Amino acid sequence: MATTILEADTTVESNVSTEEVKTSPEKEVVTETQEVSEQPTQEETPVATQEEPTFELDGEKLTATQIRKLKEDYENDTRWQAKNRRESEEINNRKRELGPLELIKPYLEQRPDILQEILKPKPTRDFDKELRDHYDARENLPRTADGSNYDYRAYTAWELEKDRLTTERASTLSLEAAQKQLHQADVRDYSNNLEQKWNKEYVTSGKLNQEEFLRSLQWIVQNVNARNGKIPEDAMRIAYRELFEEKYLREVKLEATKKSIAPILKAKQSVADGKTKQDVVRTDTDEADDSFVKAVRTRTRDYQHLS
Repeated sequence: MATTILEADTTVESNVSTEEVKTSPEKEVVTETQEVSEQPTQEETPVATQEEPTFELDGEKLTATQIRKLKEDYENDTRWQAKNRRESEEINNRKRELGPLELIKPYLEQRPDILQEILKPKPTRDFDKELRDHYDARENLPRTADGSNYDYRAYTAWELEKDRLTTERASTLSLEAAQKQLHQADVRDYSNNLEQKWNKEYVTSGKLNQEEFLRSLQWIVQNVNARNGKIPEDAMRIAYRELFEEKYLREVKLEATKKSIAPILKAKQSVADGKTKQDVVRTDTDEADDSFVKAVRTRTRDYQHLS
């Protein structure tokens, strides 16, 4: 009987172990299948959209998109301001040039002949023609009774007039030549000084290199009208704006930034200046607080010593 029970137990144990062997791989297979099947699910699951990082600016939180938009708006506004400034300068220059005419406009409307007289070109004397006419008139001078010679008095007057015309011609030509030389020298000095000023302002400062500076000078010669032989002083600024717009806009932005932060820097400097080291004046309350802290520390050390 005991043998039967032992055999039965052995049979049960063998059956159980067999079932465990049979069932265990199935469980493992199922587990692996689940793991394999879960992997595609994780890959196919749409990833949640991450929120854009925010940056705090003057107590307000802004996203990167908002900051980019603000930057674009600022750049557009800067270009618009630069364009308006350019147009405003042109209008002011025209008003400055036409200002005197605005003052005399009422008088010119009443007397248009005055304007015609003002605009009438200054007559230039043709001394060569005057001398030819004067020589031609010699044939019509009065002669002596026998007709062999000119009348002495008439011929003397003719000679004096000829000398006067010749002297005036020589004097006028000499004056014109001297004025021309002085004007050329003045224009040359003006141009040299202006070029040195531009070179210092644009090349020495690092705004332009030598090649860009020469290119600007060439643009000025081709596009700017000289006034009485002199180039306007703001011609280089106009050339710089037209040829190197990106640099010009960067400087406008930098100048605008400096103006915007100047009050902040000034305020910070004022605060820093206000924080000067002052003599500390201790009160009775400070003394009482120090005594209390000292007593607490002493008692703490005593407890630590006893423990």
